[in-house]
Amino acid sequence: MGLFKKKRNPDDPPEMGSLEHKLQVTRRYLAMWQKYFSFFSESLVGRKILPEEEKEFSKYVYQLALEHFMFTKLVGGDFHASGKIVSILDACVSLSHLKNMPDATFASLQVNWHEVFIEINKTLGFLMEQIPPEPIKKNKDAGIKVEKNKAAG
Repeated sequence: MGLFKKKRNPDDPPEMGSLEHKLQVTRRYLAMWQKYFSFFSESLVGRKILPEEEKEFSKYVYQLALEHFMFTKLVGGDFHASGKIVSILDACVSLSHLKNMPDATFASLQVNWHEVFIEINKTLGFLMEQIPPEPIKKNKDAGIKVEKNKAAG
């Protein structure tokens, strides 16, 4: 009956909750977080914001919020900046809002974004440390050969 595990096809998605799945979700969220910063990495003062840009930004914030739930639920206690993400997303209701934000508030938002970016990377590193090492393949010629140094004589 189920004595042996079915071999997984490498093209299949990873099993929910597995280390591979956690790594995949964390990498995806990290990439999304980086793209999110591109919306406000530079000051928006003096820039005309088009309705299409507002719409794209709004969709992206919504997607980040959805992915945030999955990401934080999956990595759980390994991630310590969940509340900060929610605060940042809450502070960025629109590009127009960001554009009219006081400089000090905008600078603080960017600092908070970077702190979260570092925390996501720490989480990724913690997960990567859990990857088991590749097994060493035995080779009959695996012995170490020591050659006498010709100069030493």
